[in-house]
Amino acid sequence: MKTVFLLGGQDLEMFTIKQLLESNNIYYFDKKLSWGAELSAYQNIINNAQKYKKIYGIELNRDVAVPNNYIEIDHHGENDYKDSSLEQVAKILGIKLSREQKIIAANDSRYIVGMQAIGASEEEIVHIRQRERKILGVTKEDEKEAHNLVQNSVSNMIYTQMNSFVALSDFAYMKYKKYLIYNNSSILFYFYKKEKILSFLQEHNIMINAIYYGGGEYGFVGIKANILSCDAIQNLVKEFQ
Repeated sequence: MKTVFLLGGQDLEMFTIKQLLESNNIYYFDKKLSWGAELSAYQNIINNAQKYKKIYGIELNRDVAVPNNYIEIDHHGENDYKDSSLEQVAKILGIKLSREQKIIAANDSRYIVGMQAIGASEEEIVHIRQRERKILGVTKEDEKEAHNLVQNSVSNMIYTQMNSFVALSDFAYMKYKKYLIYNNSSILFYFYKKEKILSFLQEHNIMINAIYYGGGEYGFVGIKANILSCDAIQNLVKEFQ
């Protein structure tokens, strides 16, 4: 019986995991999902779980019942204390990661500060973040818009009409120690103490199932898109000031 890996939302870490699986002839399925992917995208595999020795789901929100041979791989939310998904996969396979793979793992689990912590050079960090943005579909035009928006910002609370916050965060990191980015449908807090933000959101009746977080004690906390109205988001930002 085969062991199979189910790939979650596409980013640089997931791309690297896919490369790792392919180079070691490991069986996997990739639905080319976006971040926040759900396990139900692989319902046909779950329905036929008896065909597999083990089923590893990588960064897939568990929205359906799972079989006994299903094993979750993640490092977000309640799994925030765990190693990156890339490191978890490498450990399962008994594979030693290369320097670049270790930097990619640090980037995904602890962002720029994580790469710095393991001794990545400025050039390596810039290169990894560029690769991340490219895989996530950030265009040169998006980067220019994000750069200008951050450069012209007078506050660490940045409003945008952009749907993706990736480029904005990369530039904001160079200007602010902590910041929040929001648009009309979502909001994301960066580098504030996680427990402080979770408590703040709870005080405003925002339940944990509407929230996602990662990156450690001072990582990121976000509210899922389209949970709050535009007015509710504006009010939340004002209350946070």
